[in-house]
Amino acid sequence: MQYNLVLFKNAKDRMDFAQQFLDERITSLESDVRKCIENTCPFPALLYCFSTIDLLGSLYEGDATGDTRSYGERVRTTRKAKKYMTEIMGYPEYETNILQNQFRHKIVHLAQPQTLIYDNKNNILIGWKLDNKYYGKHMTVERLSSKQPVVTLIPFKMEADAVFVVSIDRLLEDIIKSVKKSSCSYLEKLKRDHNSLHQKFDDAINQIYSAKK
Repeated sequence: MQYNLVLFKNAKDRMDFAQQFLDERITSLESDVRKCIENTCPFPALLYCFSTIDLLGSLYEGDATGDTRSYGERVRTTRKAKKYMTEIMGYPEYETNILQNQFRHKIVHLAQPQTLIYDNKNNILIGWKLDNKYYGKHMTVERLSSKQPVVTLIPFKMEADAVFVVSIDRLLEDIIKSVKKSSCSYLEKLKRDHNSLHQKFDDAINQIYSAKK
């Protein structure tokens, strides 16, 4: 049995809570990631970015459990995060898949990115390039003129046909913008929605704060 601990009196009460809740998370994210950028610590920065996107995906989809056994594939954490990135952050699906496969999954489970991933559709091997700051490129797959050595964190030479470029600074800015700095931000959508998105927010928040018996 789950006890709902968070009950909103009205839409304004919900929005006040959402604003404070997300302001706290985004302020913490920005502070920590900026420190990581200044000190060239990319992996902790990426981990915090990915975990924040996971949270936002949970709010957007209405599930904070990730319990696929009970609720099916709809609540899988990576699926919810992908939906948030493509629908709210505006990231293309192809590049979003690479971001999750090459960086999120491997850093979480193996402490480093996947050196190469194989794009079956285009028959190419994709390496990666990670920039702390933004130099005009982010979430882009760049074809190389020929197979070339790529960044690797192991003493083993590997070659790729293309590189996937990610900017931590730009990823951070895109997360912040997706929450509150655009007319299509999550908070703006929550403010305008009086049905499904409100219910999903309520469900996820209650799961976050729930007490189970």
